[in-house]
Amino acid sequence: MGLIKVHFISDVLNYGGMEASDVKRLKELEDENRKLKDMFKISVVFAYGAAGLSRRMGYLEAA
Repeated sequence: MGLIKVHFISDVLNYGGMEASDVKRLKELEDENRKLKDMFKISVVFAYGAAGLSRRMGYLEAA
């Protein structure tokens, strides 16, 4: 099977009855979701770091 056929079959299985504009919008939303997840991970790391620093400086009690 050629590479183009494999991609076509994959796209049909993933996006079967969707219009091209719907597929484009779905991919945009998936990309935005990935970016938001990355931002959340960074904020969690920052929050844990800030809490640890506050504990070491005596502002918070150890849990």
